[in-house]
Amino acid sequence: MLKDEKYGVGITDYADTVVFGGDKKLVAIRFGGYPETVLAMSDALKSGSKIALKLPGETGEMELTSFGGKYERRIKAANTSAECVMKLTDSVKTDKESPQDIYIFCKCESELFCELDSKLSVPLIPEWEEYFIRELKARKILKKLNVFCKDASFSAYAVTLKNGEKEIARILTDGLKYGEICIPNAKPDDGAFREIQTFTQYLNAFGKDIARKIQSSFVPVFNPAREEICGELKAVNEYIREKNGYSLFDAQLAGAEAIKRQLEKEKMTMLVSSCGTGKTKIGAAALYAYQKSLGGGARINVITCPSHVAEKWVRELYETIPDCIARAVSSITDIDRMYELYKASNKPVFMVLSKESARNGYLRKPAVMWNKRRKGFVCPVCGAVQEMTESADGIQYTVPADSFYFREENSNNHKCQSCKTVLWEPVNPDCLNPAKNEWVRMGG
Repeated sequence: MLKDEKYGVGITDYADTVVFGGDKKLVAIRFGGYPETVLAMSDALKSGSKIALKLPGETGEMELTSFGGKYERRIKAANTSAECVMKLTDSVKTDKESPQDIYIFCKCESELFCELDSKLSVPLIPEWEEYFIRELKARKILKKLNVFCKDASFSAYAVTLKNGEKEIARILTDGLKYGEICIPNAKPDDGAFREIQTFTQYLNAFGKDIARKIQSSFVPVFNPAREEICGELKAVNEYIREKNGYSLFDAQLAGAEAIKRQLEKEKMTMLVSSCGTGKTKIGAAALYAYQKSLGGGARINVITCPSHVAEKWVRELYETIPDCIARAVSSITDIDRMYELYKASNKPVFMVLSKESARNGYLRKPAVMWNKRRKGFVCPVCGAVQEMTESADGIQYTVPADSFYFREENSNNHKCQSCKTVLWEPVNPDCLNPAKNEWVRMGG
């Protein structure tokens, strides 16, 4: 309850979640009521007013002090009710005098260390969890907050750093110094670094170890010094030599072999190189060799590329792949024709589609449906009412989405906010009857 003693008026709302510190300062709250009272209460808290809190089963009231404009506020409003969530934001240390406050909310204390690790920039490892949390509490840096929540159970903590994260670093330094914690796999009393003063000396001392570590950590898919090129790529290279009078370079063959092996593992790969490397031939050879290793025969492939290299792709496909069919396509008729060739032949088929043509997709319309009883547009799969955010006087409200919200497809209305089903579908030109289709395309 918010009360003005001078004028004898007050505002009463109902909260199901309240978080406050031992100093009776409000950290977070979720409350609801009539839209007018919720807005007034949140404005008062943002201005630094005090509130009187009466917990269930308690006869007296507890006075809590707010931090004014330091709260993050979110209001969700309906026709006759509203809900507001306010939470203190983490402070940033701007000078030597002001402390830095960090607020952590987690389901239980076992998740506290992970939350601390995500909030702090000082690197932490799981082996230090017990010591680190114990020291934070002992040095009164970490304090548990009081939590009242009607429907859920969670914990809240405040981390107060008077000297920034130097205090965190000091805790870890002390732990390492006195043997409370250690770096895993580190050797005690290792004097290897005593004579090292420069980076060059470090590389001279540990260069071979670093190289071995890199080699063991990043094993190449294909090592041309130790492994053979597959028979399918050798056949492709022989075809290129007979047809064009030249062969692929060893590096190109090695790249194609690596891509083929990656396709066998992940079904996805990337070839990144500069102009003139032969990416077209390398990619085409690798794809053909991969499909040939699966049995060959009729295969249909779609290649997207800039329009100015579409014909180049077609030419190089014929130069690289034996007995294939390759065409540049620009319409659905071309695609249908290529598909018929694919079904009628036992050859690999390549459709080269420019990205400019691919960008011209079909028209789409919203798939949401208007629900008169719930007074909103609902998802056709889960039935959830779709909502949109409105702003007024610097406050954001969540209200049921109106028809203007679905005028154009965007990242906000693309999927259902509840079940993540796509809320847009192709426009069927055979279904423009208003009795069957509530949506009509407007404009050009």
